[in-house]
Amino acid sequence: MNYCPRCGVRLADAEPRCPLCGAAPSPEAPLAASAGLSDFPAEPAEPATRPEGRTGPEGAATPLDGLKRSERSRLALELLALVFGIALVTTLLVDLFVNRALGWSRYSSAAIAAVWAYASAPVALRKKPARALAALFGVTIALLLGLDAADLRLSWSLSLGAPLAAVAFGGFALAAAAIRKAKRKGLNVLGVALGCVSLVALGVELVLDLAALGRPDLRWSVVVAFALIPSFALLFYLHHRITDRASLKKLFRL
Repeated sequence: MNYCPRCGVRLADAEPRCPLCGAAPSPEAPLAASAGLSDFPAEPAEPATRPEGRTGPEGAATPLDGLKRSERSRLALELLALVFGIALVTTLLVDLFVNRALGWSRYSSAAIAAVWAYASAPVALRKKPARALAALFGVTIALLLGLDAADLRLSWSLSLGAPLAAVAFGGFALAAAAIRKAKRKGLNVLGVALGCVSLVALGVELVLDLAALGRPDLRWSVVVAFALIPSFALLFYLHHRITDRASLKKLFRL
């Protein structure tokens, strides 16, 4: 049996040199390494595994270990409420301290409350996308009304803000429903998006015309719709005739 005089590992008789350091083998075991001699190649040690759900160093437990997903959602909602509540109270106190009255903080308070609702609704309703979208629409309407009512009167929120928000959310909901209903998703997703953009453009100009003129006078939205219709038709043709089995990830190699 041969040994490496530098590494102290046992070497096979046929080994001309130590694979680790290149030293010539010696029939005598080194005294410094005689207590811990091992064969080469040694069996690799199995890596230490961390318990499932633990992300701390060396498998250490984290505060979130053992919490169910519903409990984590409640914790996230509590943290969001705490963070945005502190921001809301801070802006109100600063405005009162500086101006001795509520001025600009009325606008910032409405915006902070809306952002809190935008962040909390998807967490609270993550398994109910339709309800989450409806909640976000309600938050948007409330934000527009709050911003408009900050000067103690309603002027533009009912005639412009709410209808425009309804058009935008309606187009998004229609696109989401059409995409979800599709059995195979590919280029038809882009086609649905273009079609909904055309409808939203028509709805936006209609709302603006009714608010400004009192009657519909569609012009630029019709141009947008006619410009997108050929692309809309082409994408659906390619999806159903050529790339019926191609997904967006495969098509664009995402």
